Amino acid sequence: MSKPASATSDTSTSRMDRRRERTRQQLMQAAIELVLQKGADETAIDEVTDKADVGRRTFYNHFDNKEDCVKAAITERFGRYAAESVLVAEKHDDPAVVLTVSALAVFNRIATDPITAQLASLPRLLIDATQDSQRDFIMRTLLKGYEQGRFASPLPLEALDALVSWGFIGLVLEEITTLGTQDRSAVWAHYLLHILGIEQEEIASIIAAARNTPLP
Repeated sequence: MSKPASATSDTSTSRMDRRRERTRQQLMQAAIELVLQKGADETAIDEVTDKADVGRRTFYNHFDNKEDCVKAAITERFGRYAAESVLVAEKHDDPAVVLTVSALAVFNRIATDPITAQLASLPRLLIDATQDSQRDFIMRTLLKGYEQGRFASPLPLEALDALVSWGFIGLVLEEITTLGTQDRSAVWAHYLLHILGIEQEEIASIIAAARNTPLP
Protein backbone atom coordinates (compact mmCIF):
# COMPACT_ATOMS: atom_id res chain seq x y z
CA MET A 1 0.00 0.00 0.00
CA SER A 2 1.39 3.37 -0.97
CA LYS A 3 1.70 6.17 1.58
CA PRO A 4 -0.85 8.99 1.49
CA ALA A 5 0.38 12.03 -0.42
CA SER A 6 0.30 14.14 2.77
CA ALA A 7 2.51 11.64 4.63
CA THR A 8 5.02 11.59 1.77
CA SER A 9 5.05 15.38 1.71
CA ASP A 10 5.60 15.58 5.47
CA THR A 11 8.48 13.12 5.24
CA SER A 12 10.10 15.09 2.43
CA THR A 13 9.72 18.34 4.33
CA SER A 14 11.20 16.79 7.47
CA ARG A 15 14.14 15.43 5.47
CA MET A 16 14.72 18.85 3.90
CA ASP A 17 14.57 20.54 7.31
CA ARG A 18 17.14 18.12 8.72
CA ARG A 19 19.42 18.66 5.73
CA ARG A 20 19.08 22.42 6.08
CA GLU A 21 19.88 22.27 9.78
CA ARG A 22 22.94 20.09 9.12
CA THR A 23 24.22 22.61 6.59
CA ARG A 24 23.63 25.47 9.01
CA GLN A 25 25.53 23.60 11.73
CA GLN A 26 28.41 22.90 9.32
CA LEU A 27 28.68 26.60 8.49
CA MET A 28 28.59 27.67 12.14
CA GLN A 29 31.17 25.06 13.13
CA ALA A 30 33.43 26.15 10.28
CA ALA A 31 33.10 29.78 11.35
CA ILE A 32 33.98 28.93 14.97
CA GLU A 33 37.05 26.92 13.95
CA LEU A 34 38.32 29.66 11.65
CA VAL A 35 37.75 32.44 14.17
CA LEU A 36 39.62 30.41 16.78
CA GLN A 37 42.49 29.90 14.34
CA LYS A 38 42.87 33.40 12.91
CA GLY A 39 40.34 35.80 14.42
CA ALA A 40 37.10 37.22 13.09
CA ASP A 41 38.64 40.02 11.03
CA GLU A 42 40.88 37.63 9.11
CA THR A 43 38.14 35.07 8.44
CA ALA A 44 36.44 35.36 5.04
CA ILE A 45 33.10 33.93 3.93
CA ASP A 46 34.81 31.94 1.17
CA GLU A 47 36.96 30.24 3.81
CA VAL A 48 33.88 29.37 5.84
CA THR A 49 32.10 27.88 2.84
CA ASP A 50 35.23 25.96 1.75
CA LYS A 51 35.66 24.49 5.22
CA ALA A 52 31.97 23.59 5.41
CA ASP A 53 32.13 22.22 1.86
CA VAL A 54 29.15 24.23 0.60
CA GLY A 55 28.71 26.93 -2.00
CA ARG A 56 28.64 30.68 -1.36
CA ARG A 57 24.98 30.83 -2.42
CA THR A 58 24.16 28.23 0.21
CA PHE A 59 25.81 30.42 2.84
CA TYR A 60 23.47 33.29 1.99
CA ASN A 61 20.49 30.97 2.25
CA HIS A 62 21.30 30.76 5.96
CA PHE A 63 23.06 33.98 6.94
CA ASP A 64 23.13 37.60 5.81
CA ASN A 65 26.87 38.05 6.37
CA LYS A 66 29.88 36.72 8.24
CA GLU A 67 28.99 38.49 11.49
CA ASP A 68 25.52 36.95 11.38
CA CYS A 69 27.03 33.48 11.07
CA VAL A 70 29.55 34.03 13.88
CA LYS A 71 26.88 35.49 16.15
CA ALA A 72 24.58 32.50 15.55
CA ALA A 73 27.45 30.13 16.32
CA ILE A 74 28.47 31.75 19.60
CA THR A 75 24.85 32.28 20.65
CA GLU A 76 24.35 28.53 20.39
CA ARG A 77 27.66 27.91 22.18
CA PHE A 78 26.83 30.31 25.04
CA GLY A 79 23.32 28.88 25.15
CA ARG A 80 24.76 25.48 26.04
CA TYR A 81 26.60 27.05 28.98
CA ALA A 82 23.37 28.67 30.18
CA ALA A 83 21.39 25.43 29.80
CA GLU A 84 23.98 23.46 31.78
CA SER A 85 23.94 26.01 34.59
CA VAL A 86 20.13 26.10 34.74
CA LEU A 87 19.94 22.37 35.42
CA VAL A 88 21.96 22.95 38.59
CA ALA A 89 20.68 26.40 39.54
CA GLU A 90 16.97 25.61 39.46
CA LYS A 91 17.35 23.00 42.18
CA HIS A 92 17.25 25.98 44.57
CA ASP A 93 14.01 27.62 45.64
CA ASP A 94 15.34 31.14 46.17
CA PRO A 95 15.38 33.07 42.85
CA ALA A 96 18.35 35.10 44.11
CA VAL A 97 20.41 31.93 44.60
CA VAL A 98 19.17 30.47 41.28
CA LEU A 99 20.29 33.58 39.43
CA THR A 100 23.63 33.69 41.26
CA VAL A 101 24.49 30.05 40.60
CA SER A 102 23.90 30.57 36.91
CA ALA A 103 25.67 33.94 36.90
CA LEU A 104 28.84 32.44 38.37
CA ALA A 105 28.82 29.40 36.10
CA VAL A 106 28.10 31.25 32.86
CA PHE A 107 30.56 34.03 33.63
CA ASN A 108 33.38 31.56 34.18
CA ARG A 109 32.56 29.52 31.09
CA ILE A 110 32.33 32.54 28.77
CA ALA A 111 35.36 34.31 30.26
CA THR A 112 37.56 31.23 29.79
CA ASP A 113 36.21 30.30 26.36
CA PRO A 114 38.94 31.06 23.76
CA ILE A 115 36.30 32.22 21.28
CA THR A 116 35.46 35.11 23.63
CA ALA A 117 39.05 36.32 23.60
CA GLN A 118 39.11 36.15 19.80
CA LEU A 119 36.00 38.32 19.65
CA ALA A 120 37.10 40.86 22.28
CA SER A 121 37.24 43.60 19.63
CA LEU A 122 33.56 42.98 18.84
CA PRO A 123 31.80 43.63 22.18
CA ARG A 124 28.46 44.39 20.50
CA LEU A 125 28.45 40.93 18.93
CA LEU A 126 29.32 39.34 22.28
CA ILE A 127 26.56 41.29 24.01
CA ASP A 128 23.96 40.29 21.43
CA ALA A 129 24.97 36.63 21.68
CA THR A 130 24.90 36.76 25.48
CA GLN A 131 21.44 38.35 25.53
CA ASP A 132 19.99 35.94 22.98
CA SER A 133 21.44 32.87 24.69
CA GLN A 134 20.41 33.71 28.27
CA ARG A 135 17.44 36.08 28.07
CA ASP A 136 14.71 33.43 28.51
CA PHE A 137 16.23 32.00 31.68
CA ILE A 138 17.12 35.38 33.17
CA MET A 139 13.71 36.88 32.46
CA ARG A 140 11.94 33.81 33.85
CA THR A 141 13.98 34.02 37.05
CA LEU A 142 13.57 37.79 37.35
CA LEU A 143 9.80 37.58 36.96
CA LYS A 144 9.62 34.86 39.59
CA GLY A 145 11.73 36.96 41.92
CA TYR A 146 9.55 40.04 41.37
CA GLU A 147 6.37 38.01 41.96
CA GLN A 148 7.78 36.72 45.24
CA GLY A 149 8.95 40.17 46.28
CA ARG A 150 12.55 38.93 46.28
CA PHE A 151 13.76 41.47 43.72
CA ALA A 152 12.97 45.17 43.71
CA SER A 153 14.67 47.24 41.03
CA PRO A 154 13.36 50.68 40.01
CA LEU A 155 14.45 49.96 36.43
CA PRO A 156 12.07 48.53 33.81
CA LEU A 157 13.01 45.08 32.53
CA GLU A 158 14.14 46.45 29.14
CA ALA A 159 16.60 48.85 30.76
CA LEU A 160 17.73 46.15 33.17
CA ASP A 161 18.40 43.79 30.26
CA ALA A 162 20.73 46.30 28.58
CA LEU A 163 22.47 47.28 31.82
CA VAL A 164 23.07 43.67 32.80
CA SER A 165 24.40 42.71 29.35
CA TRP A 166 26.88 45.60 29.09
CA GLY A 167 28.05 45.05 32.66
CA PHE A 168 28.51 41.33 32.05
CA ILE A 169 30.61 41.70 28.90
CA GLY A 170 32.61 44.57 30.39
CA LEU A 171 33.68 42.39 33.31
CA VAL A 172 34.30 39.38 31.05
CA LEU A 173 36.66 41.44 28.89
CA GLU A 174 38.43 42.77 31.98
CA GLU A 175 38.84 39.17 33.17
CA ILE A 176 40.42 38.23 29.84
CA THR A 177 42.78 41.20 29.60
CA THR A 178 44.03 40.75 33.19
CA LEU A 179 44.39 36.98 32.76
CA GLY A 180 42.03 36.18 35.60
CA THR A 181 44.13 37.80 38.32
CA GLN A 182 40.94 38.77 40.17
CA ASP A 183 37.73 36.85 40.82
CA ARG A 184 35.40 38.92 38.66
CA SER A 185 32.70 36.25 38.68
CA ALA A 186 31.99 37.23 42.30
CA VAL A 187 32.13 40.92 41.32
CA TRP A 188 29.58 40.18 38.61
CA ALA A 189 27.25 38.30 40.98
CA HIS A 190 27.52 41.10 43.54
CA TYR A 191 26.70 43.73 40.91
CA LEU A 192 23.73 41.73 39.64
CA LEU A 193 22.21 41.21 43.08
CA HIS A 194 22.80 44.84 44.03
CA ILE A 195 20.89 46.26 41.07
CA LEU A 196 18.05 43.83 41.86
CA GLY A 197 17.63 45.43 45.27
CA ILE A 198 19.19 42.73 47.47
CA GLU A 199 20.49 44.20 50.71
CA GLN A 200 24.25 44.55 50.94
CA GLU A 201 24.60 42.38 54.06
CA GLU A 202 22.73 39.49 52.39
CA ILE A 203 24.67 39.45 49.12
CA ALA A 204 27.73 37.71 50.56
CA SER A 205 25.63 34.87 51.99
CA ILE A 206 23.82 34.37 48.67
CA ILE A 207 27.11 34.19 46.79
CA ALA A 208 28.46 31.74 49.38
CA ALA A 209 25.37 29.53 48.97
CA ALA A 210 25.79 29.64 45.19
CA ARG A 211 29.47 28.74 45.46
CA ASN A 212 28.58 25.70 47.56
CA THR A 213 26.52 24.42 44.65
CA PRO A 214 28.57 22.13 42.36
CA LEU A 215 28.81 24.00 39.05
CA PRO A 216 28.87 22.46 35.56
